[in-house]
Amino acid sequence: MAGFNASVVGLGVGFDDKGGSVSDGLTAELLSTLQAMLEERLATVPHDVGSLELRAELAGLELDFTSQVADYTAAIEALTDQTAEAAVADLQRLYGRRGNAHVALQQWPQAVDDYARSVTDATIDEALLTNQALALAQSNIIEMKPPEHFVLFGKPNESNGIHLVDSVGDGLTEPATVDGQECRMAQTNAEVCNGSSYSYIYFAVDESFKQAQVMHVRVEIEYWASGSGNLQFQYDSPNSAYATSPESVFLEKSTEWKTASFTLKDARLANTQNGQADFHFSLFNTGRFYFRRISARQLLPGEENRDAWVKLAGTYPIKNAWEALDKLVERHLGSTPAIGDLFAAEKEWQRAIEIYSRTITAETTDVDLLPTPHQPRRFFLTKNLQQSSSTQIPMPFRRTTTENSWLRCRSKTTNQIGRN
Repeated sequence: MAGFNASVVGLGVGFDDKGGSVSDGLTAELLSTLQAMLEERLATVPHDVGSLELRAELAGLELDFTSQVADYTAAIEALTDQTAEAAVADLQRLYGRRGNAHVALQQWPQAVDDYARSVTDATIDEALLTNQALALAQSNIIEMKPPEHFVLFGKPNESNGIHLVDSVGDGLTEPATVDGQECRMAQTNAEVCNGSSYSYIYFAVDESFKQAQVMHVRVEIEYWASGSGNLQFQYDSPNSAYATSPESVFLEKSTEWKTASFTLKDARLANTQNGQADFHFSLFNTGRFYFRRISARQLLPGEENRDAWVKLAGTYPIKNAWEALDKLVERHLGSTPAIGDLFAAEKEWQRAIEIYSRTITAETTDVDLLPTPHQPRRFFLTKNLQQSSSTQIPMPFRRTTTENSWLRCRSKTTNQIGRN
């Protein structure tokens, strides 16, 4: 994450291509000497706040965020008993830096708690604010995400909403054991060339999973391949019963169980594939293919977005946090078009226009904000707005009763309001 090591720039430290350890021998030698001095100092004065904080920064250089959290915690505990006004500012800084370390470790609730003690309305550190947004978003997602459906193969099989369709001629499987794990093996079909063959594995999903005509879904498979090849995923969508996921997995001889993930942005899942299946895995490989667990989960709006502000905005409607969403859009205009796209994808047309209008007017010239044919929803919703002289649609946002992913998810998380 951006900004993790910003506080050590003053040391004149260089980074390698991975953003971690130092990039030259001389700097490494100097830091090693500094590390030894710190250890000697802390052996004598174990609660020296300055030494603890500096050692925490050095741990961050080596991407040792666990040690970094430990040293920041020790420094915070040493300062807590002090009443001096200066200690308040020091604590605020240390909580923010420990929050960044928690984000690096994907310890989202702990990061949220630390940022609550560090970030104020006066905070302008963009890296710190972005890390806080990511921590809030991930915490909200953990709290609100719809339940996972899965099937785990064994004796007996454990199924929760996903079923193997094993009656299709080109999709037969059989029980197997690999690496001490009970599983299934895909039976191979006709040999194609050079010892390679193809196989299909079909699955159907319970109706309880299908909460909308079109859904955003992530499917995962745990597998073991005894040879090389390629794994693809095809699913039922509004445009095709055999739509192909953009992800493709190169198979190589396994030495351990692996997990492959596929994201479906327009899953219909209406049982239109062979054997009334909803999706299937396509294999082209030179060996045997074993699988032991398949799972599927509906994704929240914006969950897959790399922009922390868009990700956070996607969780606010579920929490009915409209004022928080209004403030987010107001303060982070660079993310506003993508936030508008979230609402457009859910067919919340009026609210999407409200958000777009924050940055797109008849006078807009910024090419990053302007709609284009490559951004079809924004292009459709705003082309008339740019040609008119009407004023922007007022905020804050208004609630609607339109059935969408947010309201469906909210029905599962009633009264589960997290920290914001």
